[in-house]
Amino acid sequence: MAQKFKIITNFYQDKQFNRCIDSKNNLPEILYHYTSKNSMLEILKGENLHFSHLFYQNDQLEFIFFQNQLNQIKIKNEIFGLAKDILRENKNIKEEKIDLFLTALINHINYYFENIYIANNILFFGLSFSKNNDSLCMWSNYTNKLGYCIGVNSECFINTMINYCGKNTSSYFDNDNSTYNNIYYWYGNIIYNEDEQLAIIKNTFQQFFEIINTDFDVIEYINNLNKLAFLPNKMIDPLTWQLLSYSLFFKNNALREENEYRFVIIIYNTNGESKDYLLKSLKFKDSNGIKIPYLDILENFSDCYKSITIGPLSNEFTPSSLDLYLKYAKDGDDKIYKVKIDREKINKSNISYRW
Repeated sequence: MAQKFKIITNFYQDKQFNRCIDSKNNLPEILYHYTSKNSMLEILKGENLHFSHLFYQNDQLEFIFFQNQLNQIKIKNEIFGLAKDILRENKNIKEEKIDLFLTALINHINYYFENIYIANNILFFGLSFSKNNDSLCMWSNYTNKLGYCIGVNSECFINTMINYCGKNTSSYFDNDNSTYNNIYYWYGNIIYNEDEQLAIIKNTFQQFFEIINTDFDVIEYINNLNKLAFLPNKMIDPLTWQLLSYSLFFKNNALREENEYRFVIIIYNTNGESKDYLLKSLKFKDSNGIKIPYLDILENFSDCYKSITIGPLSNEFTPSSLDLYLKYAKDGDDKIYKVKIDREKINKSNISYRW
């Protein structure tokens, strides 16, 4: 039997869903991770990093935020108008079926977003950085002004992470039968500006409508729609998956001072029985009375660490004493730390606080 919706499938296979949500040209040389003293010392051993489940982020409305953006009356009207302009150009599509199709499309997407987190079929783990190494907002929100900020070479980190996940894990479709791969990863700047977010959403739908306008299987399906229609996954999944990637990188503009750059690892947990090796490193930590799942990424990142900023109220280490500690601290006869951070790259925050 011929493969249905082949034009859509082939397009997204070729496109390969750019792993970098924002252009790699916008990738800063150094990214900054704010953390506590104990976490900093564990990280600087170079042996592991924690990617926490994104559903348990501090911003409890983060995932809902994208869906709310998508369902704004303004953007829905613009999407419907865009679709009608494109689809009406195709004389093979019955005009009376276009509204049915668009309503079914939005319902399908909303159902997808409302249920994707419930079944744990897809697991999202992230690690967040800032592009600012001395941010009062970040010191206050994540370290109570007592922590440390580690500077990480971004290219080194990306290459190490890709190596750990596996080099062939980033595409949405398997080349043979268009099924899900187990692991993929995305990274990019968090987008805070609402106008930019809505422009990206509109452009994505426009691209999708232009593709389906040339796919005979989709045209046939639209022409046979009834009021109770639920669209086939193979037709709509490429679009929902792309929208999902945006949902992980769109945040409320009120949080823009975080200036966040995010790395995400996605595990498709088929039927709850993923054989993926990454899930073997799944652990749980307590935070404010909640058990938070996280991946313990066991990989040597020590070459990626390039600087340390000591928080405004952190007094246990001075830049000089921290430099000596990292160079000479031992566990028995073995050096604890293998990182090589130049002394001039270890500094105290410039923010003045007495308490």
